Amino acid sequence: MPNRFPKRYEVCGDHVVVSQELHRTLNILAGRFYSQMGYKHIEGFDYSSSLHPQEQLMYAFALEAAYLQQSTGALDD
Repeated sequence: MPNRFPKRYEVCGDHVVVSQELHRTLNILAGRFYSQMGYKHIEGFDYSSSLHPQEQLMYAFALEAAYLQQSTGALDD
């Protein structure tokens, strides 16, 4: 199976480049968001490939954080 990374996602009219390592981190963050909403996170679940809109939204939230970090470095402080 060919490597699917890096991937590019559009966020705020710009692009976020997601490596396999960043993808794993984004899924962890998406899982934390999901848990905070009262749902049960399943370890290793890939929110980016889910067909459920709420689970896709959790990955989109994580992408927003990655975009903010990549474009401004704001999460370094």
